[in-house]
Amino acid sequence: MAPSESNSVGRADSRQGQPIDVLVVDDDTAILEQLAECFSVSGLTSSAESSALVALQRIAQGLRPAVVLTDLRMPELDGLHFAEKLNQLPREARPEIVFMSGHADMKDAIEAIRLGARDLLVKPIDRDKILRSVESARLVHEQSLRPAAFPEQSPDMRPSIAGASQDADVRRNALATLRRIRKVRSKYLPEELFSDPCWEMLLDLYDSRLSGEDVTVTGLGVVSGVPMSTALRRIQELQKHRLIERIDDRFGRPAGWTAAGMLAVLLVGVPLGLISGLRPGSVVDSVVRVLSVAGGAVPHWWMGLVCIVLFAGVWHVLPSGGRFTIGRPFDLCLALGRLIVRGILEDFPRVKLVASHGGGGICETISRMDYAYEMGDEAFFLGPYVPMKIKRKPSDYLKRMYLDTVTYNAPALKMVLEWVGADRVIYGSDAPPLTSLKPKAIKLIKDLNIPEADSDKIFCKNALKLLKLA
Repeated sequence: MAPSESNSVGRADSRQGQPIDVLVVDDDTAILEQLAECFSVSGLTSSAESSALVALQRIAQGLRPAVVLTDLRMPELDGLHFAEKLNQLPREARPEIVFMSGHADMKDAIEAIRLGARDLLVKPIDRDKILRSVESARLVHEQSLRPAAFPEQSPDMRPSIAGASQDADVRRNALATLRRIRKVRSKYLPEELFSDPCWEMLLDLYDSRLSGEDVTVTGLGVVSGVPMSTALRRIQELQKHRLIERIDDRFGRPAGWTAAGMLAVLLVGVPLGLISGLRPGSVVDSVVRVLSVAGGAVPHWWMGLVCIVLFAGVWHVLPSGGRFTIGRPFDLCLALGRLIVRGILEDFPRVKLVASHGGGGICETISRMDYAYEMGDEAFFLGPYVPMKIKRKPSDYLKRMYLDTVTYNAPALKMVLEWVGADRVIYGSDAPPLTSLKPKAIKLIKDLNIPEADSDKIFCKNALKLLKLA
């Protein structure tokens, strides 16, 4: 087929102004023929062009495709520049775009996102996959052209709702569906992108944009699910590709904290500096120099820990935040739960995991985790950003762990034994540095009145087996 030749298939458009379901643009005539047959059998109206320039001319003459399925690599005008031209059309004439390519890379995927593409399919393309993609894009196109239904409200309120908000509602619904059904993610971009936090960042930013809200850098880092240092690098990459714009918050909360810090420096630092300068070599001068060097050389998070130990643990002038009584067991329970639900124990089945304090309350919450897993809803189980990786109930993975007896409570220890069994419980006393707890820990186990064989396992045999000493 010559570049200027047109090929119409299915219930073809006999008039230029007639709407069709999909316009296929590809310089490979074999691909055009295969897709023509595919759409014809499926009952979709379609038309085909081997040139993007000719396709633009037909659209300018009145052709109204709901979806444009275009190749990325084409002579004269490639798919990306073709999509840019399509995005400049009026809203009523603007189709949804689906890319296909045999040589797509990460750069192409990022550019496809920027252009608002509904999908990026990699050749050779599966028939069912391409039909699902085109049908999904066609439905989105129909919804975008459909007048939004107004809720019951007074007539004077209706004119305040603009067409832009209608379009935003449609896109938000599509985004909510995408987040709820995580398995369809792989349809929209190559799998390589899903291993990266950029996907979660882009979804959150897109949702916030539709809501008219700003997203902080810290919030974006939390959404990404990776360490903040990694999140910051990814944010820089997104900025580099002009997918996002980062704006400094000059008058918000950070500015208030900055002002408070400056005030503290003026009220405390300046007087101490004057005293240190007037009395060199004095005690005040030495203390100020030590604090200045420490403040500049020690990382902030380390300095925070040191301050907690000094002010709460040593001097007892400030509360510690419940690190020992509340934070420690809850942190442990949270850590064990994440190891289970994120699939770590699924990926590394031979790992031997020993948890202190009876798992920190994991036995009290594991039933709820099982319930959430049995619901079969990934969003309910893990939240909207994390796909489900485990293949069994969370309690099955818990039974592979070793838990100690430091529960300080007989009913709690009984629950540990009921969940993991006597073969997975190891004696613990919390004796150093609290040596007074040792006899209480021994008495706690003996008061359970469990069989002597189980008691021997807890006190000795399980530890010997775990350490391969027996």
